[in-house]
Amino acid sequence: MDRLRAIADASYKAAPPGVKTLAHNFFKALDTDQDGRVSLPEYLLFMTQQGYTRFNNPRFFHDLDRDGNGSLDFQDVLTLHYIVKSGRPLCDCCGVLIPGTFFSCVECFDSPTTTRTMGPYSVCIFCLRSNKSDHNHGGHQQFLDTYTLLETKRRRQASLVGGGRSANLNEILGFAIRNDNYSGYSEYLVSVRRI
Repeated sequence: MDRLRAIADASYKAAPPGVKTLAHNFFKALDTDQDGRVSLPEYLLFMTQQGYTRFNNPRFFHDLDRDGNGSLDFQDVLTLHYIVKSGRPLCDCCGVLIPGTFFSCVECFDSPTTTRTMGPYSVCIFCLRSNKSDHNHGGHQQFLDTYTLLETKRRRQASLVGGGRSANLNEILGFAIRNDNYSGYSEYLVSVRRI
């Protein structure tokens, strides 16, 4: 959580005034009694009202409470604001917040027919490494880490600049494997077959 706090703080400090105002308004919306701190009941009520069900639990509140005093100050809420607005995922396998690199299902990422409302199916490194997730498409799992996903998408989009259309992630995945300079390493990361 400390790394996310640092990112949230840096983002806030670099933000234009309008974005800083939004962060303060987010804090004020949580702090319903206007005492300058957010209690657990205020937090849970707000999360319920806003539909942030993934974060609507006392455990996550206590993770945010940096000094452990039972309430959230502005910096704690700033971290929450960053987590919510940046779309930081919870692991779809074990349920914990993923503060660093995570892996997203390539099949789900671009799918317009997905029924998932919280984005693509994503897992933490521990669940991927231990093969705990049973998420697959036809018995086949295709996960890319966040950095590889962004880089392959950027490269694929750059190669399509004159083509007039954007690529879906299955095309990007194929592009990444065809243009692999790591002797099959990315193919290993991307495709894990279940037997």
